[in-house]
Amino acid sequence: MTTISADAARAAVHVRDRVSAALSRSWTRYAFVSLLYALLTAVWFHDLMLHIGGAVLYGPNDASYGIRQYWGAEFQGQNPFTQTRDELNGAPEGLPLASAVQIANFLIPAAIWSMHWVVGFTVASNLYLLGGFVLTAVSFYVLLERLGIHPLPAFIAGYAVAFNPWMMERAGSGHSGFMQAWIFPLVIAALLYQHRRRTVRSAVLVGLVLALSFYDNSYYGLMAGLVVGVFWIVELVGQRSWRERLWSVTLADVALVVAVIAFLPPLFVWRSQHETVSANVSNAAQHVQNLGAAAESYVLPSFRHPQLSGVTRYFAPRSEFIWSENTLYLGWSLILLGFVGLVLVARRHPDTLRNATTRYFLVAMAVLAPAAFLFSLKRETSVFGLDVPMPSYAISEFTYFWRVFARFGLLVTFALAALAALALTVLIRRFRWGLAASVAAFGLLAFEYYGGIPPIYELRQTPYSKWIEEQPPGIVANYPLPTDNPAALRLLADTFYQQTYNEKPQFMLFGSGYGGTREDAIRVLVRYVTDPNAPGMLKANGVKYVLLHDDVYREANAEPPPIPAGFHLLARLPGNVRALGIDDDVQPVDIEATLERNAVAIAAAQGITAPDVTAPTEVDGTASLDLQWDHPWLRRVNVTVTASSVGRPRKLHLLTEDGETVWAWDLGSTPTQVTYGPISIDGTSERLELRTEPDGRVKLDAVSIQPLADFSVSIRDY
Repeated sequence: MTTISADAARAAVHVRDRVSAALSRSWTRYAFVSLLYALLTAVWFHDLMLHIGGAVLYGPNDASYGIRQYWGAEFQGQNPFTQTRDELNGAPEGLPLASAVQIANFLIPAAIWSMHWVVGFTVASNLYLLGGFVLTAVSFYVLLERLGIHPLPAFIAGYAVAFNPWMMERAGSGHSGFMQAWIFPLVIAALLYQHRRRTVRSAVLVGLVLALSFYDNSYYGLMAGLVVGVFWIVELVGQRSWRERLWSVTLADVALVVAVIAFLPPLFVWRSQHETVSANVSNAAQHVQNLGAAAESYVLPSFRHPQLSGVTRYFAPRSEFIWSENTLYLGWSLILLGFVGLVLVARRHPDTLRNATTRYFLVAMAVLAPAAFLFSLKRETSVFGLDVPMPSYAISEFTYFWRVFARFGLLVTFALAALAALALTVLIRRFRWGLAASVAAFGLLAFEYYGGIPPIYELRQTPYSKWIEEQPPGIVANYPLPTDNPAALRLLADTFYQQTYNEKPQFMLFGSGYGGTREDAIRVLVRYVTDPNAPGMLKANGVKYVLLHDDVYREANAEPPPIPAGFHLLARLPGNVRALGIDDDVQPVDIEATLERNAVAIAAAQGITAPDVTAPTEVDGTASLDLQWDHPWLRRVNVTVTASSVGRPRKLHLLTEDGETVWAWDLGSTPTQVTYGPISIDGTSERLELRTEPDGRVKLDAVSIQPLADFSVSIRDY
């Protein structure tokens, strides 16, 4: 028995020595760590991996939308880089697409399009998303370990940057591009290489990697720009002579020039597709404000956390934030450890001075944390009751291309994770219990970040889609059309994806940036199937099949409508769906005339508000009406004036700013209400002139402005 025990002990020691020897080799260690991160990914997303060819997370979401877009490009004989219109979306016009956006974010479509030839679009999309977790964690681990951080804290930091609540939330939204955060360790590695070498070649490398970050994701490109800026500033401050500083500035210029040159292809395509790109990415100052981070969101756990979410609901009700983007919880343990690491850097602890490169990295990360925090905040953030402009304010003054500045919060996580890894490394090297404390810290962080196993949304053909597939060609309209009700919006996303099965064009526009157009007005006018305009307008637009989804009506707290006049029942389908056809005796309406007759109602439905008006109380010869507004879709108005002439009868003329007469009306001594319009206006302000003929006084009792929907902008023109 003793002999057996001794043999077992020797075998255990032999195995331990072999494992230690293997792990002492860096590439073996990296492979082992990669396997661990892959296993963690498999644990959190096991439901998705078991259905990797037929499901997406949550959904329908941007993942199912992307799969449908790639399928649509292939179905129409195109690819993501050549497709400029989706004929199946928003039929009969078809939705314009900006291939410049795909080229600018080249890595996502290139990776998925390349893989789909082997595994299909769904598997390719899921692999790209899940692979991003592993690559992000591994890349940060390798960076930290090579800078002298202990392997266990480096592993914890890799977990923090890859599996934090914001990344998990982005995965749930189907944003596979945001999973590719490995670009930040790559950018930092290039910057550290330049710091050591200080050669033109190293600056060229930084420029190429910076350009790659834009090809990875437009937001990540902007965020990588902040990383590069912080590292360059730290390097400049640390230089000992003006000669060295001048050379650093020269290297920075080289890197920027290289980055711009490398990114020229999408810039050239963007120039040729400027209107379409603008429509696809049109934003406003209010978006920048709403989608900025709230400072408290960094310390409030995710709403999905089974135990800690109550803290968040108590301090910040869900209605206060757009939590999909404001799920920025860093973890109280990570904040504490990061602060300890910051103190170690500030006090020049020996572990922060192992070599010049490590010191440079740690100082830069200490600066990056507050810088990224400020960049993430709302456009104007209240500080002690005073609205203070943040960096996003300055950027949005030049462009609204970027609107979700809360995403800079990921860089705060990167910076704090690096500083926390430093603190744990010092703990392990100084105290015998440091290793156990680090394991406990990892367990605590994993608990704080836990948000439950993400559910999946199975991608399968629905019975109504199967019925549509079997019908002759024709455009399909699914009701209820989307308003602001979540149930109707989910129906739109679901019916959009179902085109991959039934291959029928759909009437509704699935996309953003086309509000205020002629086509948007058409869909506003028939947003209710019971509207008297609906049968004739739908027929005029080539709609052949109308599906009433009764369960969606009920989910939206509405009673399913009876079959309206002008329609007849074609079939009752499983899932409480009624398929209708348009009666043969329904005549197509005159679209333009119908839109014009309903311009006031359409403007109200589009949320177009009347401009503010400054008007005089009387006109003595001439007077001005000053209009001001901020709604981007307001292009036409009616002007209603209640007026009477003092003394003799006279005409009241309304003239535009350039002196063109819009209307003239005869007035007597009795107050008369007259309406001038429609009047075209432009920009955000307009001055109209009132003029009497012959000269004399006209008393103005009231002036009101009525907004009208405009139909001059059409997506056919994109």
